[in-house]
Amino acid sequence: PINTLTTSLQGVLFAASSRAQTDMKQLKKGYFAATAVIGLVSLPLAATVASVPETVVTAIYGKQWLAAIPVLAPLALAMAIHALLAVVGPVLMAQNKVGLELRAQLITLFVMLPILYFTAQQSIKSVAWGVLCIYFVRWILLVNAILPTLNANWVELLNVLRWPFICAIVTALLTFICDIALQNIPPLLR
Repeated sequence: PINTLTTSLQGVLFAASSRAQTDMKQLKKGYFAATAVIGLVSLPLAATVASVPETVVTAIYGKQWLAAIPVLAPLALAMAIHALLAVVGPVLMAQNKVGLELRAQLITLFVMLPILYFTAQQSIKSVAWGVLCIYFVRWILLVNAILPTLNANWVELLNVLRWPFICAIVTALLTFICDIALQNIPPLLR
């Protein structure tokens, strides 16, 4: 579901960014707006799924999938970061700064290999948490690449993400509390 949303937004964002490629104020506004929208959708959804992985797995797949519970939380959170990553590429491409994205991808590759090697020696749960770390590193690198091109900074971006983070925390917390309170109800109904 998140890929469907981000793929649709990427095309629109690329077209709009291409038209405004010399207007840094418009590019910045577009990037921040897209980030806010993606954040408002993906962060609460991912945090909610991550807060009640047993209920989600059991409700959707049944008890035969209980082994998937430990990996759902980190992978759900990684998908939220993946969604936030999806808005960086179109803006960089529209500015003809694909090299910045490529550099971040190469650094991510060099970070990813030892993380996956080490976590694969531990458990599948460790690999899932490693994937989350890799996505987070990739997001940091790409945001560090795009912010200077937009004459923006981390404080501005984090301000844009403030409400999505608050919504994510509140939604996940309320879902977790309700899940505990409704333990006697079957997972699908919860």
